[in-house]
Amino acid sequence: MAKIAGMSTTLLQALDVGFFIFHTLIILMNSFGWIWKPLRRWHLALLGMTAFSWFGLGALLGYGWGYCFCTDWHYRVRTALGYNDGGISYIQLLFRMAGTEISTTAANWLAYGVFGVSIVAALIVNGRSWLLKRSQQRVASINSQTGS
Repeated sequence: MAKIAGMSTTLLQALDVGFFIFHTLIILMNSFGWIWKPLRRWHLALLGMTAFSWFGLGALLGYGWGYCFCTDWHYRVRTALGYNDGGISYIQLLFRMAGTEISTTAANWLAYGVFGVSIVAALIVNGRSWLLKRSQQRVASINSQTGS
């Protein structure tokens, strides 16, 4: 079993669990963060970081579209623990851990589809909030000018 920079098995196991929690929370936030208004700015920032990783870092580092540094780091930890995830995506790994298999094509469609829907939902709810705020500012401005 290869070690990462002399890390103990206990630390690697803790990192494995931590990555599962952290990465799954990122997926949930990307998918549903637009729903709760206080999270919307964080949601937009996380969508931007995810898009940068998938479409920017992948091209810059030569991994292609869909590269996720979180998956990369997590799989390095899992490899050091002796797991062989065989080039499957993180979504496929989650399905496998749930006791079922999903094809690479299906996992990619699921990931990109949910990401796309989340972007559209975020644009709608944030755009609506922005327009509402802007119209309220206009009304307030007109009221202040007319002395109402």
